[in-house]
Amino acid sequence: MLQNKSWSIFNTKVSKDERELKVGVTANKLLIDLRDFAALVREREDYVSSEIETRTSLINPFLETLGWDVRNPKVCRQEFRSDLSGHRMVDYALFDKEGNLVIIVEAKTKNVKLEDKKIFAQLNGYFAHSTASFGIITNGCIYLWYTRDGDTGFLKTTPSLVFDVREPNSHDAEFLQAFVGTSFERDAAKKIAIEVELQSRLISWFKNASNEPTEKFTRWLIKEAREKYPTLTLPSTLSQSRIAKYQQIVKSALNKFVYERHLTLTNHDKLESEEETGLESERHQILIVPRRRSFKIAKWKHVKWKAVRFSKARDLHVHTGFGHHTLSSVQMANVR
Repeated sequence: MLQNKSWSIFNTKVSKDERELKVGVTANKLLIDLRDFAALVREREDYVSSEIETRTSLINPFLETLGWDVRNPKVCRQEFRSDLSGHRMVDYALFDKEGNLVIIVEAKTKNVKLEDKKIFAQLNGYFAHSTASFGIITNGCIYLWYTRDGDTGFLKTTPSLVFDVREPNSHDAEFLQAFVGTSFERDAAKKIAIEVELQSRLISWFKNASNEPTEKFTRWLIKEAREKYPTLTLPSTLSQSRIAKYQQIVKSALNKFVYERHLTLTNHDKLESEEETGLESERHQILIVPRRRSFKIAKWKHVKWKAVRFSKARDLHVHTGFGHHTLSSVQMANVR
């Protein structure tokens, strides 16, 4: 670091505590971590064949990404005896801060079909002898996330989440945020699981409705539109000859809404992600600029430097998102 008093230092570095306060528990930050991990899985998956390799190379790192310390027996135990007889051994048993068993994980190799009823029955059998609320079946790439049914005491037959770790999205991150080991709370996780499961069912229904609106749905929607917008010229009843026409109108309107909504959310998520990762991604970039220069560098505070080079005249040529810039008597330093 230069000590010359004629230089000003523009440093975007922030403290670890400040970064954790800002992005430590958000879904966006988790999504960034999941995307980084996804790249790791894509690199490793072709070289993994046995169950022990799957655990070591794929499952253990994923659990650690979610904040579960697989090397700490207070948090995670492998080959755990789930009943007093010791006959039922679960691959992973995860414990909350109070020492309660909360999640059971059944590990399989990559070529195993996770939807096999025998595998589900095996996992479900553990729940008759445990206090766990959630069960996971995984091959290291796909995770089937099940929730205990409060009425039967066993797992629900349909997973609350089907998660492909190689292609994480914001929906996955919102769900998994409730399952971060360092902040896990059973009741909060149950609530999230129920909400996400309902959302998944509704999304599936919306997809079907937008692709092929049923006659019943179309009649209901037109009836609602007629009551809400009385100035519209709509038939009081839809005859069988007219229903097909209005089904196409409903289908077109739904698809347009979904498309526009998708664009809005994509832009919103992009802006939030850029804001939250700005400090972290740019904290290594420090510009040292002479005080005598009046060049405004503040606008580059969160810009990712695309290319930096010095010319023979020692002018610095910088390519950023704002275009090409040349600064004289500028030095760059990397600080970690």
